[in-house]
Amino acid sequence: MAEADEALRTVAQYVRAARTRAGLSLEELSWRAPVSKGALVGLEKARGNPNLAALVRLADTLGVSVSALLQGMSEGRVRVVDAEAVAPLWSGEQGSEAGLMLTTSGPAPVEVWRRVRRVRREPRSAAADRTTAGVAIPARAPAR
Repeated sequence: MAEADEALRTVAQYVRAARTRAGLSLEELSWRAPVSKGALVGLEKARGNPNLAALVRLADTLGVSVSALLQGMSEGRVRVVDAEAVAPLWSGEQGSEAGLMLTTSGPAPVEVWRRVRRVRREPRSAAADRTTAGVAIPARAPAR
């Protein structure tokens, strides 16, 4: 539970800082996102349990990536982590997984993911691993 509390505090601090930087009131962010004002107040106080859809809408409205919300403020514009230190954000039934390696901030964030794909081959006990990296670039232009 301590990890979940820490993650919520990180998101709360980042959302509050990004909202303030953007010059938005709680009411304005609530209207633009759209996320209820009560949910925003709770989020900025590190209370509640924000759902993924709300985090996606907030990140989009604030011009940041969802991963930036979850990772918090970084010293520079790019944050790079060691491949072994990346916690999987997705895992599949056969052991495949994906983790975020790099993310940039700003109105058009870029994300680099590390994916390990495990495929079962005959006989069933043997598995093949393939590691790939992918780049995610926003599909839309930043809002003006």
